[in-house]
Amino acid sequence: MEMRCKDLLENKTVKLDDIREYDKKVSLLRKAVSFNTPSVTVPVMIFLENSLSRPLFYELIKQHPSAVRNYINMAKLRLENDYYIAMLKQFGRHEDVAMLRLRQVSQTRDIQTKMAILDQAMTELGSHPWWHLQVVEQRLLLTKQRELQTSQNSRTVLETYKTLYETDFRRQKQSRMTDKITNDRSKEFETTFHMSPELIMCGKLSVIMHCDLRTHYDDFIHQAIHQGIFGKKYIIAPEYLADMVHNWVQYSGEGQDKASEKTERFLTMIPDPNKRIYFAEKFLNFDVAIDTIVNILRDRVQLEILRRRMPHDHPSYNRATTLLENTKWRN
Repeated sequence: MEMRCKDLLENKTVKLDDIREYDKKVSLLRKAVSFNTPSVTVPVMIFLENSLSRPLFYELIKQHPSAVRNYINMAKLRLENDYYIAMLKQFGRHEDVAMLRLRQVSQTRDIQTKMAILDQAMTELGSHPWWHLQVVEQRLLLTKQRELQTSQNSRTVLETYKTLYETDFRRQKQSRMTDKITNDRSKEFETTFHMSPELIMCGKLSVIMHCDLRTHYDDFIHQAIHQGIFGKKYIIAPEYLADMVHNWVQYSGEGQDKASEKTERFLTMIPDPNKRIYFAEKFLNFDVAIDTIVNILRDRVQLEILRRRMPHDHPSYNRATTLLENTKWRN
């Protein structure tokens, strides 16, 4: 074996195909590694790779770290990425797998591809905690960047849409008629930027509130109510609309009673009775809560509990007391 290795070192033609026994192949690799030069180890490893099964070949060269290093360097030039990574994992070279995946991430621009590569790396490095953590942190950073980018884009589109819609809205109010060109312009903007129904509704309601809710309350109602006509599910949940109106009326200085009164239209849109009662009590519109308990739930105990939580000087307190005494209940 030593003579063959010396011939390889001198760049002579050497025939290795006649070495068929496994023990002799082990001896050949051991001798080649002792020369510590690629001109000897590389041809020997190529021969062994072609003449042994892959598991047996890997098991053999694992015994010689220098052979593993030479083989990995050689494989970089001639193997496909998937095969190369499989080989790295076979040799326990987790750091090389991680660096290769991170390099792939840096070389691609498509964010979905980046995420897919990192997801694959997380699976590949699951047994190596430190490198797995590095990939997880890289993925988290990428996720945050994507969220920030999406948020910035959405805000930009929303603010632009609000500016456009406010101009159109004020023009319509001044002319007191619907401007078809205005509507077409708004629709075109919504289509061009693929705006979601939630974003459109948010923009319109925000503009109306900015233009003064007291003056344009009917317009607010029209936009908010219209969302539920053609679908079973509201674009914006009624309780959020109630919250918007309640806060705005209070902010405008009209007082708590007026704010509670204005929420009634939206509270009655909440389909779940228990949720409706919860938000009605939250916005101090006890009449809606009482009507829901009396007409839908018909639950005397629940009305009694509600009355205990009501301020005694609230106008609805006496109404609740009267209903408790005169209404036919299920319980």
